[in-house]
Order: sequence, then C-alpha cells, then structure tokens
Amino acid sequence: MEIDSNNEQQNNNAEIYMLVQRSKKGDEKAFAVLMDKYKKSVYFLIFKMVKDENDAEDLTSEVFSKVFFNIEMYADTHSFSTWLFKIASNHAIDFLRRKNTKQNPLKIDQPLNEETNWYFDIASSDPDPENKMMIEQREEAIRNIIDLLPKDIKVIMKMRIFDELSYKDIADKLDIAIGTVKARLFRGRNLLTVLIKRKLNL
Repeated sequence: MEIDSNNEQQNNNAEIYMLVQRSKKGDEKAFAVLMDKYKKSVYFLIFKMVKDENDAEDLTSEVFSKVFFNIEMYADTHSFSTWLFKIASNHAIDFLRRKNTKQNPLKIDQPLNEETNWYFDIASSDPDPENKMMIEQREEAIRNIIDLLPKDIKVIMKMRIFDELSYKDIADKLDIAIGTVKARLFRGRNLLTVLIKRKLNL
C-alpha cells in the first residue's frame, strides 16, 4: 500500500510539473486544470484568514489572476503548491492590512502603546521595490482590461477591487440590491478571465 501511495504521489507531482510547464508556454487548458486542482484549497486557506466568504471568493479570484500573470516567475526549487499558497497567504495578509488601516487610522496624537506599536509596524510594511513594481504593473494591466467591460459591470468591479468596498456599500452607493451586486461581480469575474486570455492570445 505504501509503495502504491508513493507512486501515486510521484505521478501527481509529475502531472503538476507538466501542467506548470505547459502553463508557462501559454497553454490555457493546462492552467485551467491547475486552477481546478487548487482552487478549493486556496479558498479555504484564505477564508481561515479573512473569516468572510465573499472576501475569500474575491481574493481567491485575484490570487489566480496574479498567478496567471506571473507563473513564468515560478522556479522549480520548491513545489508549485508551496509557491501558490505563499502567494495566497501574502495576498490575504495585504488585504487584512489594508482593511485594518481603514478601520483603525493612526492619529498623530495617539500614544504609542503596545497595541499601536504593533499596528504601526503592520501598517507601515511596504513591499520591496521589485515586488512593488510588479504589483503596480499587474494593477495597471487589470485596470486596462476592466475598462473593456460593460459599464454597469465595470463600475462595480472597480469599486470592489480598487476601492475595496463591501457588497453593502456598493449596493448603497448604486442604489441596487446586494444580490444584483453579487450577480454582476460574478459575471464580471468570468468576463475578466475571458478578456485576460484574449489579451495574452491564449
């Protein structure tokens, strides 16, 4: 039984390696298979961190968009799942930092007790110059693609992704039902995936 288990693991590792290599060459189907294999695991990892189903769904989509744009940067020195989960974890941490910054702005006259020192360290953590450039390039690419979406969907996608508004805040601002917000975001994510593939000639 142990030998069979080892062989199964080796075959799975070989399949992942093949899918990654094909994805690096622009194989759309290979990347779709990778997503299917890891999407649930990434979602549950993020959900444990952010404690919100809607945020976890959005962040999971964003993680795979990030991987889609940067998969050529994956090196074979460690497993693909380790690389993927690290990206997912960092993305969730960045989201929580931004959320914390909005909910707990640091005031100039606020005493620097233990709590505020901890908060200040978290809020002031910046990515290194190389990662910051990558983030800016990715955001610019996504903004340009979102601009191609239908107006009603484009507005909601920008409010959710870039303004980081909650479903309720979006619904209130646009005077529409939360269900409509969710439906348009769902359609927007699907259209965004299609447009990304077209832009990269996949």
